[in-house]
Amino acid sequence: MQATISGATHKVKVYDRSVVDNFLSNEKAHFLSLEGKSALYQNKKIINTTGLNYINILPDDKISLTLKNLLLKEYNSCEKLYPYLGDVFLEMFFKKRFKLKTLTRYEKRHEKNFLNSLRSTDVSNIISWVMTNTNLERTINIQESYNKDISLEMEEEFSLKFGYDYDFYSSLSNLTFRKYKFIIIDGYIESIGEIHHLFTKASENKIPYVFFCYGMSEEVKHNILLNNRKGNFCILPVSLDTNDENTLNILNDIAVLHNSEIVSSNLGQTISQEVRKDLPEGNKITFYKNAIHLNPVAAIEKINKHKKFLIQRLDDAISKGDVNLDPIKNRIKNFSMKKLNIYLPQSLSKDNKFQRELVYSLAFLKNINREYKILSYLEREYYIPKVYIDLVVFKVKSLKRVFEEIEIILT
Repeated sequence: MQATISGATHKVKVYDRSVVDNFLSNEKAHFLSLEGKSALYQNKKIINTTGLNYINILPDDKISLTLKNLLLKEYNSCEKLYPYLGDVFLEMFFKKRFKLKTLTRYEKRHEKNFLNSLRSTDVSNIISWVMTNTNLERTINIQESYNKDISLEMEEEFSLKFGYDYDFYSSLSNLTFRKYKFIIIDGYIESIGEIHHLFTKASENKIPYVFFCYGMSEEVKHNILLNNRKGNFCILPVSLDTNDENTLNILNDIAVLHNSEIVSSNLGQTISQEVRKDLPEGNKITFYKNAIHLNPVAAIEKINKHKKFLIQRLDDAISKGDVNLDPIKNRIKNFSMKKLNIYLPQSLSKDNKFQRELVYSLAFLKNINREYKILSYLEREYYIPKVYIDLVVFKVKSLKRVFEEIEIILT
């Protein structure tokens, strides 16, 4: 029997190496033609950055679009690491040469030069205030406000941002609890029997009990909600959202701040046994949607040691190149007791040029203890950590190798 095939048979087109060579030649010429020029977009925004204007122009044919996407992928990964690093990648890829100066160690005398390198007066004023009034131990958060002016606010508590079940707190008028008992559980609460002794103690002494865990059954959740509502006890679960990548290893951070240990079956521990013990006491906790604020129990020396450990993990992840850095960056940001909130008027919060320069300046502050390379480009200096410049050099060589190894293209 002979098999029959119905339907259209699509023809496969084969293109030789010259297509790649032509693409690279045309894209280089296109990129260089945009240097120093401003572009007006349909949203009436004007952008004068060569890299941004280049990536915003997409080729008409599928082959060129596919090839350009290889460039866009590396551009985006660089920008995610450090503002303007994507532009450096494109400049290096298209064989542009930079004037480079090395700043081995930042000192106070370099402050004026950095501030003068900024284009935005508002950003320069913000960074100048930060340099004068705070230090590197303070985490900086940027928020939009309805005020007409830029305002800054200091905070002294730890703020841990991650997803958890907020149903236990949405109806509470008071979200701050002091001198609470707590337990940190690396596991899922399956049945009421596992934490029955906790229920009993909480109903007897009326002390707030906080427990951290990776989820619970509907039976356990319903029972806690019901008894909290009746005033029989005050049990405050932090039931982590396992779909939120920011909850990965967050229990370790919570344990460090509480100067405590994590209950784990890997250590032969059971939840029912551990809740029978005299549980440790926390200082102060406040619950917000997707965040909790803590006054730590641990000494500052222990907290700083853990933060240095997280920073080292980030450095290791950066050196690997293709690793999602957001969770570890979020943990480091969480692990800063002193915070500075920068409130921006809506006009500035929607200004892409201002936002990019502000994020760049704050990234400079976060990396201030690194060795820097100062790039002179288009009558401006950019301060970029040497480790990122080295990474860009690696990415440029790697992508060029990919293009060189393409012999034919099939469509």
